Amino acid sequence: MINKDLDVLRECGGRGMCATCHVYVQSGMESLSTVNRRQQRTLEVITSCKTNSR
Repeated sequence: MINKDLDVLRECGGRGMCATCHVYVQSGMESLSTVNRRQQRTLEVITSCKTNSR
């Protein structure tokens, strides 16, 4: 879930369907929940996706 204090566009409500909330995590990846199936499918089509993408 995206923290409401962050200024991140999330057209689909942050459900990982449209990629408008794509971010690069600079630190703390180990604290994040596991990427769900829908998020993984979305990340697979983002051409700028990196190992720290969420």
